[in-house]
Amino acid sequence: MISILVLINLLFILSLVLLVLLLKQKLRLGPNRKKVFPWIISIFFLFLLFKIPNDFKFFKGLEYEDSYLANSVSRFLIYNQRNLEFTFSATTCGIGSLSECEISSIYPSNLIGLPSVLYLVHKIVGYNHINVSFLNLFFAFISLIGIYIFCYKCQNSHEFALISSFVFITTPVFNSFHSSALFETSVSGLIMISLILFVMYFEEKGRSRTILLFSSLIVLFVLLIHFKREGIIIILFPLIYVFGGLIRNRDKGGILTQEFGYFLIFCVALGVYYFNVFEIGLGLEMEREYAMGNPFQFKFFIPLVSMFLKGFSNFDWFFIYAPLALIGTFYILIEFKKRPYLSYPLLILVALIFINTLHHRSYYFVRNDVVTSFESLRHINLLSPFFSILAGYGIYKSVIYCKTRFKKKLVTIGLYSLGILLLPFLFNLSYESRHDLINIETQTRITPIKELIKITQSKDAIVITDQSVLLQNYCSEKLPIIDFAMMGSYLVTADIKKLINQKEVYLLWEDYFEESIFRGRYNRSIKILEELDMITIKRGKGYAIKKLVNHTL
Repeated sequence: MISILVLINLLFILSLVLLVLLLKQKLRLGPNRKKVFPWIISIFFLFLLFKIPNDFKFFKGLEYEDSYLANSVSRFLIYNQRNLEFTFSATTCGIGSLSECEISSIYPSNLIGLPSVLYLVHKIVGYNHINVSFLNLFFAFISLIGIYIFCYKCQNSHEFALISSFVFITTPVFNSFHSSALFETSVSGLIMISLILFVMYFEEKGRSRTILLFSSLIVLFVLLIHFKREGIIIILFPLIYVFGGLIRNRDKGGILTQEFGYFLIFCVALGVYYFNVFEIGLGLEMEREYAMGNPFQFKFFIPLVSMFLKGFSNFDWFFIYAPLALIGTFYILIEFKKRPYLSYPLLILVALIFINTLHHRSYYFVRNDVVTSFESLRHINLLSPFFSILAGYGIYKSVIYCKTRFKKKLVTIGLYSLGILLLPFLFNLSYESRHDLINIETQTRITPIKELIKITQSKDAIVITDQSVLLQNYCSEKLPIIDFAMMGSYLVTADIKKLINQKEVYLLWEDYFEESIFRGRYNRSIKILEELDMITIKRGKGYAIKKLVNHTL
């Protein structure tokens, strides 16, 4: 397992070094740099203002378990990296404590990339549950850099780059999710940078192809696929390049160069590595039980795409950027031959939406067709750089249209004045959105866990909970935990009764334990609970902390 951690962190550090060298070599602000530089500095400070809450209370993501898994796995790795079996899947402790784990638990739908980098952060600065928020902010900043460079390269326009950056920074819901603990922010940042490198190497006119540029492209591609399954979207870049070239009537030799042929072979090898070494097929097979068949089915498409549309149409989350993104999409389609680069973010966005609307959202969605627009936000966060480019292009083209009807200087002054006037309103929307999400998460997720820790921290206790991944974000590394889902598989009633005689055993009871759909999913664990006696120690809103005893008092 150490070799995996070393590999990913070496790739991460090498990527950063190569990118710094590359940007220093390639990035040019042009003759207007003295005028543009203050705007770039302003964008940077706006990023900090909008993305970092003033009280440093970050929204984690709310969606169990992906919202808390990166922290749990990275903390688990601190104590278990030498003893862990070789796996690229996110792994944490299912039974036992973080420091003395007895049975590990694997989450094949999430990969080890982000937890590995977070593990390095913990080793350097010490463990803190908010480290992941700052790490994701770093990846969000990478996205911002990528958006600016990509938009400038596409149009040779700092105005377009600034507008798209402004959308990325001020979209209210992005400001909650970019500093969350979810995997998507890191993946979107790496996809965005990978896209820039690909376009600079294979598409850019008058390019100077260098070993540094090509090396950066290869390293980023290899690093990215270790972060999340959706990262494999990068192997579509060569296909988009060929497809676009054929539509633009390029000569065959102009598309299928020798260098491109080598890169295509590399992408094929990367795909083979991805599907075999990561055992993606095995992960999908494990999901078949939840999805009642193939995890990717067309019957999921209609309810899930409706959920995405409802999410995008929420004014408090997206302001008016969604219709502006549609305008941007319209112009990209009619200007395809003239502005081919812009087809990449559009096709990436469409492909990611298509993948996520074919994939079952959860056990409860498949059984009950229960789905809300909130559940789209984790995946919309993955689309944030590409959405920002589309919305930015819609605004940019609208500005260009106005400049043909009115005085250019007047339009420019009006645009920047409107942006400045909107800042307080958008900041307030961002604050309200984050505040509401944090309150919900605190009440329904964090408070029960903290109350449980408060009761058990000074005792020789064992905790049973279906929130083990979340608990591992906050509890002592020595607290023994039994994941509720693993009780029926690895422990029986007699085992639990034996533990009650040895230690104080507590259960975090959630009111949804009474729901038939939960009981159907965890019927073996529920049967064990029904054979045990327990008393209620504390009751809160939607939960109770119970102590297991050998007889009812």
